[in-house]
Amino acid sequence: MDSNKREVLSTLAYYDIFEYPLKIAEIEKYLPKKISSIQLQKSLKSKAIGHQRDYFFLKGREYIVDQRKKREEISMKKLQKAQKLVKFLSKIPTIQYVGISGSLAMYNAKKNDDIDLFIITSTNRLWTSRLLVNGILVLLGKLRRFGSKTNQDSFCTNMWIDMDHLSFSQARKNIYTAHEIVQLITLCNKNYTYQQFLIANDWIKHLLPSINISVSNISNRKAKKGNVIELVAKNLQLWYMKKHQTTEIVTEGFVAFHPDDYTKKILYEWQKRIKKYDI
Repeated sequence: MDSNKREVLSTLAYYDIFEYPLKIAEIEKYLPKKISSIQLQKSLKSKAIGHQRDYFFLKGREYIVDQRKKREEISMKKLQKAQKLVKFLSKIPTIQYVGISGSLAMYNAKKNDDIDLFIITSTNRLWTSRLLVNGILVLLGKLRRFGSKTNQDSFCTNMWIDMDHLSFSQARKNIYTAHEIVQLITLCNKNYTYQQFLIANDWIKHLLPSINISVSNISNRKAKKGNVIELVAKNLQLWYMKKHQTTEIVTEGFVAFHPDDYTKKILYEWQKRIKKYDI
């Protein structure tokens, strides 16, 4: 098997984990190497690849084409709800960026799925911002709660970082994180924060070379010093979290709430498919 065909199959195998067929433009975007249109067309003629309408997928997985269309309809309704909420949250001065992550970011959400928010705050304002946002969601009855079995359309603020900690740690520099970054649906982006986030994580270009990272129109801002309110908000939330903490990660300027370690699961499933299809 030539290297181009292997990379195309590997990309389709990754998205097969999410039962998500790809269009040609999407394959080009997520390939781990740049190849010409002619080379891509040639690679797509593999016997291991199925084709239906505008979508490509691993052979025998035809049903995920109709499934993608159904999930897109569900996702549009969820996104409308998210847009209304974020329009309100964006008025909080310390909120610099809000993006949709997870399955909804790919318009691949199921009916009972919650809505994942990825939030970037001003420097030294993460815990104050989180307290405000989660407090608002509690009042609206929209915050996903620990152990809840009914999460449909609730909001999960599952990742927080501040402007002084935009670059991910070495442990998170993998294909799963790279895809999560480029798939974000931006709903609030003050002062080109998302662009600054991409620049701080330019390692993704080694894994996804077709991603464009622009450095224009970005201005430097002075970092804010910590204050008593931020310290109190942090200690209060850390105290509360101790009762529920599992695989969550809390470091300076970075908080990730994932009851399950999705990275290991996704990479494991990817390797299973690579082995199965002899990629």
